[in-house]
Amino acid sequence: MVLMVMIISVACVAVLAAAGVGHARITGNRVRSWADDAAVSAAVALSEGHRDPCAVAGRVVRADGAGVAACTVDGEDVTVSVRYEYRQGFGMVIMKTSRAGPVACG
Repeated sequence: MVLMVMIISVACVAVLAAAGVGHARITGNRVRSWADDAAVSAAVALSEGHRDPCAVAGRVVRADGAGVAACTVDGEDVTVSVRYEYRQGFGMVIMKTSRAGPVACG
């Protein structure tokens, strides 16, 4: 009887741990998507002559509940790093970086 309770307890802990890891991975993918959106938005703003494309990136990620950790403009390219505080389980900070800009044709 005690052995059965121990086995069930270990199985429950394993399932909960797997669910937590899965949720963290999904959240990481969302943060990557937010970084992509921010970089593309900033690159479009830069190509349209906006004076501060990083401010545009900041507005985009703040709408998703994250923040811009870094934003750099290199020529016509914009690189944006997004920081998100994941508060589920033990909590962690997830950072993802994306770059966007025009692609040379021909």
